Amino acid sequence: MSNCSGIWGCAFRNWGMMQGSLKLEGREWDNQWHCYDVLSDPEEKHDLGLAACGELPLLAEKQYGGLPGVIR
Repeated sequence: MSNCSGIWGCAFRNWGMMQGSLKLEGREWDNQWHCYDVLSDPEEKHDLGLAACGELPLLAEKQYGGLPGVIR
């Protein structure tokens, strides 16, 4: 998921992936991915760490090539 596309502009880049209730996200100002369980923490207040999101960090790196704010 992304808030940016070729058709719609965006104020800042925000990328992520979901699998079940786990959500991995990275925002333009972040220096690392964040992992949340949106079922048990719908307000996303407690980052579970990358290990909790299983393969999602690897899949996000493949899909996006890194965090949104990282210049490639």
